[in-house]
Amino acid sequence: MPADFSLPTVPVTVVSGFLGSGKTTLIQNLLKSGRKIAVVQNEMGYESMGIESPVLTDGDGNVIGDILLELPGGCLCCTIRDDLVTGLEAMLKKRNFDQIVIETSGVADPVKMIEILWLDSELETPLRLDSTVTVVDSKNIASVLHGKGRTLAEGGSSREAVRQICCADLVLLNKCDICEEGEIEVAKGVVSATNPDATVELTEFSGQGDLERITAMVLDRQAYSGNTTARSFELNAADLPPADTHVHVDHVVVYSNTRPRKAALERWLGTVLWGREEENE
Repeated sequence: MPADFSLPTVPVTVVSGFLGSGKTTLIQNLLKSGRKIAVVQNEMGYESMGIESPVLTDGDGNVIGDILLELPGGCLCCTIRDDLVTGLEAMLKKRNFDQIVIETSGVADPVKMIEILWLDSELETPLRLDSTVTVVDSKNIASVLHGKGRTLAEGGSSREAVRQICCADLVLLNKCDICEEGEIEVAKGVVSATNPDATVELTEFSGQGDLERITAMVLDRQAYSGNTTARSFELNAADLPPADTHVHVDHVVVYSNTRPRKAALERWLGTVLWGREEENE
């Protein structure tokens, strides 16, 4: 039987970006917003900060030691779905929060985190995946995406950068203050080409100078809501190549004389979406 939660739905924001892009500074700025925010961090290289595993902090930036999340493997993106979800639900039973922000490792693949947190509403969980935000180093992102060397702090490759941008519904082009003339436009161009659907915003010091603006941009975007359109997309048909030029795409249509079984269809869709068999009901 699903758990009975009396708490309202709590939005979860996933923040990704390479080490040095400014994602930690972004979260520190969000903690100044006055909202009750729980932060889950899992960043390699935080040993100097005394953080060796996923850690929760409250709105004042204080570590919440009594509800420290200990997850197998020490990596949020590699953990079992039930471990993270159950841990977050247990946290919400102990303390009330307005928002949960998860900071992934700099080289993490956000797809795994989205798969973990994109939960069926029928599960009656208080968690709601709200948005995926990727923080980008504007000065270096073009060379990284074009594969011109490892210019990011921890030696990440273009593959990780592409996946982080592709998964984002909001991309923050950070460090605009250190960009030379023309570099910001180049950065915007390569990011938009990588993910045309993402909202792209320019920031300096991860929005430190305008906390109200950055909070409104990042939190409660409802990007994964089935009832609310967080952003509208306009595709110009003239910009799209003719369909017959995509010779590498195959279309398969299967016809059946009988109605497909709903349970079997749902299991198959679960396999396609999540790469695993769903449990029988």
